[in-house]
Amino acid sequence: MNRAKIFGVIAGATVLGVLGSGVAVAAPKGSKSSGDVSVKQEITALKKVKGAGEVCGTDVIDKETGHGKTTLVMNVKKGLASKVSAEMAISKGAISLGVGYDVTKSIEVSKETRFEVPKGKFGTIEAYVQYKLYRGQIYTNSGLGTEPKFPTGKTATVMKPTGICFNEWAS
Repeated sequence: MNRAKIFGVIAGATVLGVLGSGVAVAAPKGSKSSGDVSVKQEITALKKVKGAGEVCGTDVIDKETGHGKTTLVMNVKKGLASKVSAEMAISKGAISLGVGYDVTKSIEVSKETRFEVPKGKFGTIEAYVQYKLYRGQIYTNSGLGTEPKFPTGKTATVMKPTGICFNEWAS
């Protein structure tokens, strides 16, 4: 929304304007205003989004151990959240539009592995989240117009859960 007509009185003061943050500015009692107020709200968007490969997370989400000779079996099924980071304030809605999916919704991933532990060894399986990386540029309207057209020089990164990766070893 670029312009809005605001009619009425707030706490006995006539509304004179709305700041970029969407906060109404009121004049003292008795001031005159036509009620036509320009709303200059800063809007951000995520644009030029590109896939940046896949990575395994660093946090262990499941672990299985056992002495050999044995077969360790791990079946992981979890609902996981996307990880979002940005160099400046931007709504998750704007990020969702940029990457093409709702970053606030949980994504279910599952995978199974089997690991043969040799006799006399101690085996371990650790499970981690596998992510697809997205990076995009944050744009703003700088309070002018409704379409974010101006690059801020800042970026946002989204890590979308796509699966499970395992680390298996025997010692």
